[in-house]
Amino acid sequence: MKKNLKSPADFLTSSKVTKQIIRYSSPHNESLTIWRNEGRDVSYYDLLGHTFSYYINCGLGSKRKQNPDNLASPGKFCVFPEGSSSDWVHSSPLIFMHLHVSDSEIRRRYVEMFDYDARCCHIPEITFGDFPEIQNIFKQLYASLYSHDSFFIECAISEVISRFLLRTPPHLKHKKMRGGLSSYLSKNLREYIEQNLDNKITLSTLSSKANLSEFHFQRVFQQSFGVSPAKWILESRITKAKELLRKNTDLKDISSQCGFSDQSHMTRQFKKMTGLTPNEYRQVTDKRSIIVPVSRFRHGKPD
Repeated sequence: MKKNLKSPADFLTSSKVTKQIIRYSSPHNESLTIWRNEGRDVSYYDLLGHTFSYYINCGLGSKRKQNPDNLASPGKFCVFPEGSSSDWVHSSPLIFMHLHVSDSEIRRRYVEMFDYDARCCHIPEITFGDFPEIQNIFKQLYASLYSHDSFFIECAISEVISRFLLRTPPHLKHKKMRGGLSSYLSKNLREYIEQNLDNKITLSTLSSKANLSEFHFQRVFQQSFGVSPAKWILESRITKAKELLRKNTDLKDISSQCGFSDQSHMTRQFKKMTGLTPNEYRQVTDKRSIIVPVSRFRHGKPD
């Protein structure tokens, strides 16, 4: 049950121990927030979603009460999994960043990356880890927040999540589970959806392939894929649209190949999911690469 869970932002805001400096909300149930703490202790209980915490400035001597010998410093990285609790001691002011990702979104990305059942996804708790490849992206995220570069922020958030998941290979956590869809059926459904994005895909068709009622199918699909069938199909259409946009395919043809009723429908859904219209997305991808080279940044700000 998640009804009693709260995000770290809920604790930080209600306790008034920190000040929010800047916040960005993603269309994918993700948020990025920079906080300033004047040196006061913080406690989190039964957290909602998964939070990646990055120490930007100061924080020397900060520690977790449950692990007092492991001390913080700028550039350190923590992970608070959903449902976790922790108490933190801060003896001096610090500035830190929280990337908050919903449980359903991180499981959807996990299935997309590894083709494993969403329930195999395991998010470990980390206290002051030292992962250079992730820390470098957080430095860039810090700078991009102040430039209001939504396209780069979306790409970098995705990169953080992907690199983190790659550090915990799914096969190490693979175990037998009750319910859900078999791996064979999950693979067949993924392939069917990918091959039929240009057509109307109905719940009736998908459930019949699994030989299940529509009601039961939706439940077991969510268990195995992390999201509803409708959400998975829409994400797949948007992903394919992005690929075609980078190939300079005509917008009308893209809407048809991705299964949208018309170009206007595609534009509305694309902007809802990415924050950009298809034309805006094409323009920014034409102008530059996805990830800005780390060498352009010093101490979290562009040269």
